[in-house]
Amino acid sequence: MNCLIIGANGYLGSHLATSLLNKRAEVYVVSRGQRPGPRINRLRNTGAVYLGSLSSWAHLKCPVTFDVIFSLAGLGVSDHVFEDISSLVEAQVTAQIQALEIARQHKALAILPSTYWTETKSRSGSHLNLYAALNSSLEITAKYFSESFGLSIRMLSLADTYGPEDWRNKLIPQLFAVAGTGQQLLLGSPGQVIAPIYITDVTDALVGLSKKQIEDPDLSRYQILPSTILTVQEVVELVELEVGEKINVLWNARELIRDPITSINKKFPAPPGWRAQVDFKEGLKNVSLAGKSGSGI
Repeated sequence: MNCLIIGANGYLGSHLATSLLNKRAEVYVVSRGQRPGPRINRLRNTGAVYLGSLSSWAHLKCPVTFDVIFSLAGLGVSDHVFEDISSLVEAQVTAQIQALEIARQHKALAILPSTYWTETKSRSGSHLNLYAALNSSLEITAKYFSESFGLSIRMLSLADTYGPEDWRNKLIPQLFAVAGTGQQLLLGSPGQVIAPIYITDVTDALVGLSKKQIEDPDLSRYQILPSTILTVQEVVELVELEVGEKINVLWNARELIRDPITSINKKFPAPPGWRAQVDFKEGLKNVSLAGKSGSGI
């Protein structure tokens, strides 16, 4: 199976590439930026083929016809500022349309992850942030490519991905970074719920969706959720328990998150045969062990 991963320099994309390489797939990667980045360079050393920058796609020579296109070029920003807008539009709109166009050219299956934030609205009925609002346009675009060109597209709604060596500005890496330091971490409502899913469970879902034998419509939606939904306060307490250190949290300090998510609805089925394998406590232990071994979080 010839796979193209757009966004392989990101956390999810680099882990997916490794998973596919371990399954003996032929993995090709492109970057959003002009340079490949450290994680793509690491993947090249393990068998992935770097084709170049997505912005230069029209001038790139593809050595094969792709069977599956994974578009993972997202940029998660919960509280945007003016300087974030161009990058958000490039990642959430431009790169996704380019991925669908590449899939059309190759008559390939397109797999597009999205966020459950897109499905969740505030009490006023609006999207929670600009990231979710832009992401919601992806379904409209996917429908266009599916109906106009007969493109096979599978969309996967993700929750909160976490795992070892996570450098992103996300809740769980932040908690591990400040635990025991006394540094104050500004958070929103303690009652906001999140649905943390371990990185290998997410890559398993994506790999499962790449199987051709799944019988579904040209445009199909799937969703993965953990067995247990947690509040942010519960996550803080479980990280404290794992590391044996207190975390200095200032609650209700994130002004832009006015409407906390208090429930997460299951709107779509899980990929056939998928079930979360790593529970949250086990996942936190893996993150902690990776940090202690010096590989980072």
